[in-house]
Amino acid sequence: RLYLKDRFRRFGIPLLVFLFVVIPPLMYAYFLNFRPYGPIGFFDYYIHYYWGIGGVSPEDWRGPAWPDRQFGHLWFIEMLLVYAVIYTGWRSLRHRLHIVWPRPFRFPGLPVWLPIIAAVAALTYWVRLSHPVYDWAAYFSVIQLSLADLPRDLACLLLGIMAFRNDWLRKLPSATGYGWLAVGMGGAAIFIACDLTGHSFFSAGGRERNAVIYAIWETLTCFGFCLGLPILFRDFFDGRNRITDWLSAASYGVYVIHLPIVVMLQYALASARLGAVEKFLVVALTAVLLSFFLVVLLRRSARVRKVV
Repeated sequence: RLYLKDRFRRFGIPLLVFLFVVIPPLMYAYFLNFRPYGPIGFFDYYIHYYWGIGGVSPEDWRGPAWPDRQFGHLWFIEMLLVYAVIYTGWRSLRHRLHIVWPRPFRFPGLPVWLPIIAAVAALTYWVRLSHPVYDWAAYFSVIQLSLADLPRDLACLLLGIMAFRNDWLRKLPSATGYGWLAVGMGGAAIFIACDLTGHSFFSAGGRERNAVIYAIWETLTCFGFCLGLPILFRDFFDGRNRITDWLSAASYGVYVIHLPIVVMLQYALASARLGAVEKFLVVALTAVLLSFFLVVLLRRSARVRKVV
């Protein structure tokens, strides 16, 4: 109960604030600037298009879904909250049924990992036959989810649980970690090289050959980075100081609030006589600094610190 109370406070409060207050103005700006339905007052938009109350989806509605209500980038913490509830339910069931965790075991070798990676890649390909990449939906009218990524996400969640339970982050030999990191970096290099030479094998889904190749590449590269990067940071960046503690404490809050800041900066620079790269650099640098500054100010309140 204490765990879920903390998760609902840390995740649930930002979700509700953004759903009711922050996301509507952003979607309203999108509605006015990128949809051909003419001007409309914010209140009318909020009621009829954002919440869909008394409104009917236009025949040429340009999604991503109807109505416009959504969590935006906070879909990620929404899914963390869903996983937290499921995990807590499993722990409770395990306790009631007296199911004992398996004894700790060493980090598996390739003969174990390769079938796992193949299974995740195959499941990813199968899901994307009907739910391609970037295809989002609100399941149960609440859960904002892209099913195309669900096999990989669940695999990473289970991998994290296994790593914690078996203390792999501390015990894994450096050579093993760097081997997996090489797999991840090699996969990334291959994709970039193919893309730059006009031979990209990206595929959103379907039955084409590239859909198989991309699902295998994505899964293998993801596992390589997930198993390798933590070891790199363990060996070379396992330190802390006042600055890193300060940045760490503010990082979650920055993730939560950065989106409206980025959007406002983009609108402010839209007519500036700058190239795309220059605009990106100005927006990125300013947004990072401004987001951290605002979060530090907000966290001076003890109540805010309990949330972000």
